[in-house]
Order: sequence, then C-alpha cells, then structure tokens
Amino acid sequence: MTEVGAVTIQVPRDRLGIFTPSLLPRYARRTGVLDEMVLSLTAKGLTGGEIVARLAEVYGMTTSKETVSTVTDQALEPMTEWRTRPLDPLYPVVFVDAIHVKIGRDAHHVICGETSSAAPVRRSCRRAATGRTVRASARSTATTGIGCGLRSCPRCR
Repeated sequence: MTEVGAVTIQVPRDRLGIFTPSLLPRYARRTGVLDEMVLSLTAKGLTGGEIVARLAEVYGMTTSKETVSTVTDQALEPMTEWRTRPLDPLYPVVFVDAIHVKIGRDAHHVICGETSSAAPVRRSCRRAATGRTVRASARSTATTGIGCGLRSCPRCR
C-alpha cells in the first residue's frame, strides 16, 4: 500500500537470494508515507473507521481497521518512551497555562473541564516539550498538578 494506492511489485527470482529491493524493505506491505498519513489523521481525532473511509475517499485505498490499529500501535512505544524520559534537574522558568472548556453534556448538566499545559525553559533558553493534561473538573488548584508532575518524573525520583 502506497500513498497512490495499491501497487503490484514483481520481484525477480534470484537463485542465491541476494536481491535487495531498493524501494521497499523485504516483506514490507506499506510505505512510511501511509503510516504518516494514518498517524496524522489519528492525531486530528479521527477514529479507525473514519480513517479507513477517508483513505478510500481521497486516495482510493482499501485498508482495514486492523491495519490502522497496527500503525497506531507502532507509535505507542515511542510515545511511552518519550513520556518516561529523564527531565532536566532544573528549569529556570516554567510557563503554565490552562483553558477552561465545555467537555460534554450529562443528562441535565454541562460538564466543564480544563486543558492545561506547561512549557519549561531550559538553561540554554530553549523550551522543552511537555505533555498536556485534560481534567473534567475545572478548579483553580488544578494547575498545581502540572508542577508536581514535573517534579515526580519516574526517572528523576
């Protein structure tokens, strides 16, 4: 599967087994571009079924939800590795921000929440990337959890 649809590749027979394809690695079924498209659509909030429908509509590709799940599962390991990376021992400045949003609706109530983020600045004056948190309860003390999260990194204890 490529970004232009299904492509049939005819591999020449090789008695010694030394033929190495130059476009795709051996036994590969997808190109990296397809994986990037699936991850991009997942990051935008589309479900597996919506991604399959979008790829069929725009690119004429026939994929399955299992293929989409396989691609997104491959991205989970690097994300977990990134979340447990060691933090710097000192950040001179940390910018903290929170936005109050309406998350959803209960039977008779509107559920309010907040999405908060922290952007620590390293000693080299460059910002470090950190995660975002979404909480269903919007309180003024909720942003203190971000500072505690920075301090209680599993590798920095």
